[in-house]
Amino acid sequence: MKQKTLIIVLSVLLVFSVVGNAYQYTTNRKLNEQSAALQTDIASHEAKLSELTEQISELQSTVDAQADQKKIYWVLAVDDYEISLREGSTEDTLNLMHYQNEKEKLLLTFEKDYDYQTPEDISAESFEECLGHNGFRLYQRRSLGESYHYYEVNYYAVEEEVKLLAYRWGSRDDDFYEADIDGDGIKELICNVMWMADGALDVLIYHFDGEKVLKGRGSDLLDEPADIHGVGSVSAQYLPETEKVHIDYWLDSLQDFQGKDYNIELDKIDMSDYIK
Repeated sequence: MKQKTLIIVLSVLLVFSVVGNAYQYTTNRKLNEQSAALQTDIASHEAKLSELTEQISELQSTVDAQADQKKIYWVLAVDDYEISLREGSTEDTLNLMHYQNEKEKLLLTFEKDYDYQTPEDISAESFEECLGHNGFRLYQRRSLGESYHYYEVNYYAVEEEVKLLAYRWGSRDDDFYEADIDGDGIKELICNVMWMADGALDVLIYHFDGEKVLKGRGSDLLDEPADIHGVGSVSAQYLPETEKVHIDYWLDSLQDFQGKDYNIELDKIDMSDYIK
């Protein structure tokens, strides 16, 4: 009887053990599945968080770039490069920028009141085959009083680098000429200019010798004796109709100016390196 009772008790215990193990297995399995699902969910949220972080970073970069973006006043697009004028990095300045081959470079910085009054005072246009180069002319409008202004004009070649070729002043679009003086197939730049201090006239002549730009003055062509009482005693002007330089020179004996026309002969002009 006792043995039978013991067997029954052991059987019951065994059933409970089997049921308990099965329950624990089922519970553990569910927990493992829930844990795996939770890990998957966490990984998914982490991926979304990483994506949102990248998006926020990109948006911040865009905002920063827009905050740093300066106003662009004009762009001169020529073949494979661009010249632009934009706000400078400091107040009341303008930057002249050069963009070529996916690289941007600062060329010049202009200061208000010293270099310009308004951004419209600075402009540019391209040129071809002047002094053996292609490039652009940079215009700076200068005021003389309330009703008169003149221009300073710089010629820049744009090749592997941007380099200054020549400089003139006076009219924006008049009183400068391009002509092949010596017949070498390269045009010289001839500019009528007036000295601001005393109003004396002269002719600036720029010549490219194949390696560098040389500069001389038309007044050097004078081969007559003159009585010099200051720079105004001799004045020169290029006459495009005749391709000659007209020179007026002062003679005390006449108490007046005498005039003479000259062909432009470069070997009779003191030509020196413009950029040293």
